Amino acid sequence: MGLAAFHLTVFIWILISRSRQITLILTVMILGVMALLSEPINALANSHYLLFSKQNYFDKSGIFVVTMFALPILVNILVALAFIVVYTLKLMVQAKRSQLRQHILSKADKDK
Repeated sequence: MGLAAFHLTVFIWILISRSRQITLILTVMILGVMALLSEPINALANSHYLLFSKQNYFDKSGIFVVTMFALPILVNILVALAFIVVYTLKLMVQAKRSQLRQHILSKADKDK
């Protein structure tokens, strides 16, 4: 339950931060590090599972950790990257429009 709440909180954070690119980039970096740490987390949980569970879900292949921990993180990373790409595309369109306006104004000045 706590892990699902974490992933939902991160998703909401990404939605709230969608217009702040630096925040999104930092979030992607932190989530990427967390996804990379899923293998050591699986090994640690495998050796200490009796402290918090009666059954060992943390096998050598790490399917449980990948499914419950890393996969939702990767989905959140993809959502954040989609917002970054959309923002970048909007910025490129804005820059090109400004460039075209400048070109039209300079051409109009030459014609006078």
